[in-house]
Amino acid sequence: MSILWEKSETWRWIVRKTRDSKGFFLAFATVCGVVPGIIGYGVMQVTSSGNERLEAELRRNSRPDSLNFFCAKCGMHSIPRKALQLVLPQTQLQTAASTSCP
Repeated sequence: MSILWEKSETWRWIVRKTRDSKGFFLAFATVCGVVPGIIGYGVMQVTSSGNERLEAELRRNSRPDSLNFFCAKCGMHSIPRKALQLVLPQTQLQTAASTSCP
């Protein structure tokens, strides 16, 4: 942060304004939180697939142990059955339910 303070007049202006004005601070904090959220939501909408056939094919071709790999990577030790029903097709649900995440 010191490099920003030393080199950027804009950053010094923002620091002064947020220190002196509570309204500016709230507005700046809101912009810093909302703008990335809007951009992220837009990216998710553009990149998500609405193609049911593609999703069905990806689920059909997935390996039965892919859920256990996901659990291990995320540090999850158990997944509720309702969540499994949303993620896995019925054939893999029985396999995944019989094995638990490490």
